[in-house]
Amino acid sequence: MSNVRIIKVKSRLATIALGKGGIMAQDAVAHAERAIDAKRGDLLAALDALLTELEARFGAGSPEHSIGDCDSLYALASQVIDLSACLRGSYLDKAANALCNLADLSAELETWDRQAVELHVMSMRLLRNSGDEMPAAKRERVVIGLHNVTAKRIGTVVAGAIVRAG
Repeated sequence: MSNVRIIKVKSRLATIALGKGGIMAQDAVAHAERAIDAKRGDLLAALDALLTELEARFGAGSPEHSIGDCDSLYALASQVIDLSACLRGSYLDKAANALCNLADLSAELETWDRQAVELHVMSMRLLRNSGDEMPAAKRERVVIGLHNVTAKRIGTVVAGAIVRAG
């Protein structure tokens, strides 16, 4: 029988994190929030332009799409997630994540549901335009509804397996 030997190796990251001269986590968060606030106007303009592009390409009245468009839909929704960092509590990032899930499941199951996509896009615009007027509980219900639509119209993931709707 051999003896087990435990060797502790300090990583460079651990050395830096535990070393002197760093900043406190709350200071880093405050610094990041100030940086976002300084760019808020630009971020909001870019977010609005991105939502307008989503509406033009995938919203009501847009040209017909197919399963091959899932990648571009996913990419646009991912960008919304990135830009919505400046709108804490808006649930826009969660709605965009729901759209990413819809695009991903659609691609996996080779199913395109135009109405489900349009509903997700309209809901994202609703969340953006409502500002602080819509309570958080209603925003959360919108996002839950988007997940429910995807589960009912496309499918869902259960215990790591994709389950087709219907």
